[in-house]
Amino acid sequence: APIAADMDISYHDEEFDNAFMKPTIYRMDPSPAVDAAWDDLGFTWENATFSPEQWVDANMPLNAVRVPEDHGPNYFGEIKAFHDLHCLNLLRKALYFNIDYYKSTPKVWEFRDDDRVIKMHVGHWLDSLRLQLMCTPSLDVLPWVWINSRAWTQKKERKPSIIANFKTRHMCRDFGAIRDWYLRQQDDKLKSGELGPWLPRSDDVIHDGKEFP
Repeated sequence: APIAADMDISYHDEEFDNAFMKPTIYRMDPSPAVDAAWDDLGFTWENATFSPEQWVDANMPLNAVRVPEDHGPNYFGEIKAFHDLHCLNLLRKALYFNIDYYKSTPKVWEFRDDDRVIKMHVGHWLDSLRLQLMCTPSLDVLPWVWINSRAWTQKKERKPSIIANFKTRHMCRDFGAIRDWYLRQQDDKLKSGELGPWLPRSDDVIHDGKEFP
């Protein structure tokens, strides 16, 4: 459920330029600069905190995790868009031409496990994105165009062929505004570890881990 009335969810017209040969930082080979660009999208931040009023207004479950008891009544969670970006980024890292780099990178904890666990993670990331794409399917149309050659073949073809034109216009939510809102919901004391051990409250429900892997 949407979580906040004060979040800017206005729409704007935006051009996608997603051609096969269009270089962007998000497509490049692994490097610290590429990782920094992905991380800057916001999914590496700590999960956010939400007031009880925000939580109830969004019809969220009241048996969810809250911040440590002596730190207030707020709930703890994440905006799904940022989890989806996390999944997409880790699928990128798991690609056969990227995974060796990330397996050898100490900070990438997801690839320290054995292949069985990595495969389970990849399956989760993949299915999370499938579910979201089927929940909010884009009905925008990709027009097809005639071309006399395909740029990646570096040669002129014998006859014209058709290809989808990925340079299209779309109505998009303001991701920058949503990202800024999510940043404001971060709790610096939680992030710094200043509050000490984080334990369940006396009235918290502790679920079977097999139900929520």
